[in-house]
Amino acid sequence: MDNNYKVNEYIICYFDVLGYTQTLQELGDNNYIHYMVSVMETIKTVLNFGGMVSFEYHIFSDNIIIFVPIKEDKHENVIAISEFIRCISILQQNLIGQYNVFIRGCILIGNLYYDGSFVFGSGLIKAHALEDEIAVYPRIIIDAECANLCRYEGEIIWKILEKTYIRKDADGYFVLDYLCDLKRVEVNKESSHRINSCGNPIDTSEYIKLPDPFSSLDFSDNEKVQKLFSKYQMDYSPIGLNYLLLHKIAVERNIAIAKDEKTRKKYIWCKNYHNEVCKANGISELIIE
Repeated sequence: MDNNYKVNEYIICYFDVLGYTQTLQELGDNNYIHYMVSVMETIKTVLNFGGMVSFEYHIFSDNIIIFVPIKEDKHENVIAISEFIRCISILQQNLIGQYNVFIRGCILIGNLYYDGSFVFGSGLIKAHALEDEIAVYPRIIIDAECANLCRYEGEIIWKILEKTYIRKDADGYFVLDYLCDLKRVEVNKESSHRINSCGNPIDTSEYIKLPDPFSSLDFSDNEKVQKLFSKYQMDYSPIGLNYLLLHKIAVERNIAIAKDEKTRKKYIWCKNYHNEVCKANGISELIIE
């Protein structure tokens, strides 16, 4: 008997694709397969995009687990957590923008056994419990142990993340701020870089290389939208404005078609989040009523 099997500690992201059953019923088996293959290919594209961390991931049905091993060097772990946060935020943007797909899940530290094809362990059980019982809404929460490691071992990185990719929700959990691209910006005429209100560079290179979440819609003939963009183009990221508009459309649709109060409450959370961003930035035209 081989006694070399052992679990190891990993940084884990686990999430569920919401609306699985309803979309399957609407599209039917064959159309749904084509739809989900496209969704999963986008997920793979984002995860394989590069950066400083190489992710392992497994996709099963409407659940995805992504993980990287904990290192002895605490700074490497901080970098890995920050890459998880950045990458999953971009993934949320792409899934909502391209497919009207919302996800719910968590980022945590936990134990897994992984042999290249088979993954299980207490970390997966904890991740499922956090996703199902704590995340609840279409959001990605950051578990306290994971957040504290990043806060206390990488204070500067954490402060940057707080100004960009994360926010504290009403219940006290840190969550991914996937509307983070709507930042008040200054245009540096001598550089292609944009600077947000916190003085940090906004890296939009991922939107050049990743599937463009805005390419499926053409707003050129929409006079109202063009006026909106003309009004705010000197103050806000065009990418952020585009995405905020698509987010409004997606949230309104999901609230309208929700078949029960439990589902409706999930997207009311999205509505409240969306409206907070609009109000904070003075963009009343995109508030969801």
